Amino acid sequence: MATATVHVSATDLQLTGAYEATGDVVYLSAPEQHRRRYPGRRVKVELWYFEGCPGFAELLPRVRELVAARADVELCRVESLEEAERVRFLGSPTLRVDGEDVEPGAGGRVDYGLKCRLYRTESGQFHAPPDEWIRRALKGAS
Repeated sequence: MATATVHVSATDLQLTGAYEATGDVVYLSAPEQHRRRYPGRRVKVELWYFEGCPGFAELLPRVRELVAARADVELCRVESLEEAERVRFLGSPTLRVDGEDVEPGAGGRVDYGLKCRLYRTESGQFHAPPDEWIRRALKGAS
C-alpha cells in the first residue's frame, strides 16, 4: 500500500530517545536494552494523522509509553480526501495495531475523511483513544 507519511523531521516532532528515519517514515523505538524484554514477534503500530491535529499531539507521547519496547511506531500523515478514503482513514488520530484500529467496532465503519476523530467511551468523548483500548489491542497482537 502506498501512503503519504510524515513530512516533518524528528526534530520538528521534538522526539527524544531512539528513532530512525527511513525516507518519509519515522520509526520510534525503545532502546535496545528494553527491546530484549520482549524477544517475541514485533507488533506493527501505525499512528495516522493530519497536520495540525490536536489529538495527534496528545496521543503520540502516550503511545510511545504504552508501546515501550514491544514495537516501533510508524507515523503516517494523510494529506487528501482521496488518500483518506484509500487508506480507510476514520479521522485524526487513528491508531492501528497490526493493521487493526484500536477502537472496538471500527472495522465496520466507512465514514472516511480528513476530519478530527472523536472517541466515544462510557466516560465521554475524547480526541484520542483510551489507554485501555490501546493495551487491549497490543495484548491481542502478541
